Amino acid sequence: MSCVQKYLVGFFVLTGFAALAYAGGEEALSFPTPLETYGDKKILENTGLMAVLSHRIDHAPFNLWASLTFLCAILHTFVAGKITAMAKKLEHAHVEKMREEGKSDAEIKASPPVSAEMLHFLGEVEAIFGIWVLVLAGVT
Repeated sequence: MSCVQKYLVGFFVLTGFAALAYAGGEEALSFPTPLETYGDKKILENTGLMAVLSHRIDHAPFNLWASLTFLCAILHTFVAGKITAMAKKLEHAHVEKMREEGKSDAEIKASPPVSAEMLHFLGEVEAIFGIWVLVLAGVT
């Protein structure tokens, strides 16, 4: 058995024991929080929506951060095309500059500009929500 296989077997055995130990624990908290637990029905009747939202943010601040992160992810999705266009423009300018310097196609292909690569990544629609999930994990 190779070293990697030994580590994998050990990992799965320890993970299995951890799952067994946790399985007999307390009942898990419900997520998302049921609307009845906020106790804001009277607030809605007496004041308005903003007071209810403020009360719910006081009750569970995570809801505010999750909503703001989701909003940022949606806005980021709308500008993804422009970000990708900026990346292509930077890459094209870099290629032209290297051609003026007399670089070969292999050298040009081997040294893409980092800023263009980062913008390409930030413009990938598939990566956007993953990026913002990491932001949300960092906030919590």
